[in-house]
Amino acid sequence: MPDFDAHEHAELRLVGRRHELAQVDRLFEEARSSSATVLEITGESGVGKSKLLSYVLARARTRGYLTVMGRGAEFEADEPFGAFLTGLEPILLELPEQTLRDLGLEKSRELASLFPAPASRLGGREADRGADASDVGMDRYRLHRAFSALLEGLAANRRTLLAIDDLHWADPASVELLLHLLRRPPRSRLFVAVAFRAGQLETKATAAIQQLRRDLHGELIELMPLSAEEARAFLPADMPSAVGERIYSESGGNPFYLQELVRAARSGGGSPPRGQRGAGAERVPSTVTAVIAGELERLSPSARELIQAAAVVGDPFEPEIAGELIGMVEAQTLRAIDELVDRAFVQGAPVPGRFSFRHPIVRRAVYESAGVGWRRSAHARAA
Repeated sequence: MPDFDAHEHAELRLVGRRHELAQVDRLFEEARSSSATVLEITGESGVGKSKLLSYVLARARTRGYLTVMGRGAEFEADEPFGAFLTGLEPILLELPEQTLRDLGLEKSRELASLFPAPASRLGGREADRGADASDVGMDRYRLHRAFSALLEGLAANRRTLLAIDDLHWADPASVELLLHLLRRPPRSRLFVAVAFRAGQLETKATAAIQQLRRDLHGELIELMPLSAEEARAFLPADMPSAVGERIYSESGGNPFYLQELVRAARSGGGSPPRGQRGAGAERVPSTVTAVIAGELERLSPSARELIQAAAVVGDPFEPEIAGELIGMVEAQTLRAIDELVDRAFVQGAPVPGRFSFRHPIVRRAVYESAGVGWRRSAHARAA
């Protein structure tokens, strides 16, 4: 029975993470004496959370763990237990039928209400008598126990690694199940590794996971941007140093932005010559624009409008000036800037009262997200 890893062929290279890799390896050693272990991986979009999670899964497999990989999906947040379905379905399809039956009739029925694979394989009356999917919320505690028993059956005396990527997009039922498994881990011993964007996981879930990490055994890894030296691994050997320095400055050390800016530069769409730079001097690579546009969509309308105005004002910027540009009252401006800080779009600048974008390329992408007509009007008002 193969384990399932949706990120086995992740594209981004894992560069400059020696300290974090050592943390992971140390945690695996310490997990031998713990019934439940928690690893939190946080950081901004594109910083390498998924790649590090793939490393965790690979290390677990070499140590004989059963590995189960799931992920939250932005457009499937209404599907109960969606973060677990993708990871377990391939395993359940190849699971011996007797293993399912060994769970007992009641637990098999509970699982049949959630997973099409066991429902189709239990056959006949057993599948028909499973709880309706609409009743999952009513019977969630029985389902939690059935899921824990399933993990024990799958593990077959091995330790289990359960990894959830993009936890900030996971549906509430998946988060609740994850917390249940940590509070009442299966006898097979459980190692949970989760990756999520800082500031975007629901507050109660963040607090609960952090408390469990402290109460049980675990680590928090906050992935930071790469240093200039580490970023050299992404730059072609024949790239002029001046171009490489500008690309690093634009990317802020974010591995995904680095990779896409290098790709754009190699295809002729790289950083403009000195003296021609500005918020709209060149097009941001479409792959980067799409990611940042997705982040913008999750902002409130007022926060989105304020950050677009800030992109016109400059970097760093004063929120009050950006607010004046769009006729936003002070109280609304303060709420919007708080949201932008919480979502890691901006951060406090060295000069008191000013804020800066998390990376220059973020400002450029935000600038381009506004319509051409709106930008012309905003520049006129700014002047």
